[in-house]
Amino acid sequence: MPNESKIGRLIVDLRVDRGLTQRKLAELAGTNHTYLSKIENGRLGTVPSARLLIALADVLDVDRDWLLTRCGRPPEGMADAIETHPDFFQGLGDRLAVDGTASPASPGRLRLVGDVPAGVPLEAIESFDEFDLTERFAPDGHFLLRVRGESMIEDGIRDGDLAIVRSQSQCENGGVAVVLVDGAEATLKRVFPEGATVTLQPANAAMQPLVVPAEQVEVRGVVVGIVRLGL
Repeated sequence: MPNESKIGRLIVDLRVDRGLTQRKLAELAGTNHTYLSKIENGRLGTVPSARLLIALADVLDVDRDWLLTRCGRPPEGMADAIETHPDFFQGLGDRLAVDGTASPASPGRLRLVGDVPAGVPLEAIESFDEFDLTERFAPDGHFLLRVRGESMIEDGIRDGDLAIVRSQSQCENGGVAVVLVDGAEATLKRVFPEGATVTLQPANAAMQPLVVPAEQVEVRGVVVGIVRLGL
């Protein structure tokens, strides 16, 4: 988690680069000058809210998720899940052990069930034979998988990230999902059903999509957010 002074310096650097005064930035972002001053001087006592960081990102013309994650907040894509289960996601980073795994069987914590390749489908999720996912889901049907590979980097999903996955057997067209291919191979891709086939689309221009017969594709869950440790 970045400290307050680093967050403050980041906001100051962006503001100065855009030629804005502190008062003008506060006005455009819908906050008051005194509050913004505390943020910039590292005296707020906490991380700015996601709502304010999004407003600042828009005014400063930077990517929302970039600013959110740089300031220790989850990406905007987690907003719906956080709003639905605020207590469940509160302090998620603190609930993860130092090695990135969740404490086993602890109520209210997400369980890290293994790895999922974000590249060519591999033989299995790490220790897949040892983890019955239907028995490993956390409260409300969410679980964690560690991402391996770089096929989803253009969607902001990097090697080593922890994907928060909501267990479900279907996803909307173009949704990012964990799928099993031919009953055994696991992969993380955008899913595009196309009649008798399903296209598994990477978010990496250097990689090709995988077209698979529809009967060989099984959706196991949809990604609702990403946790990146060590920011």
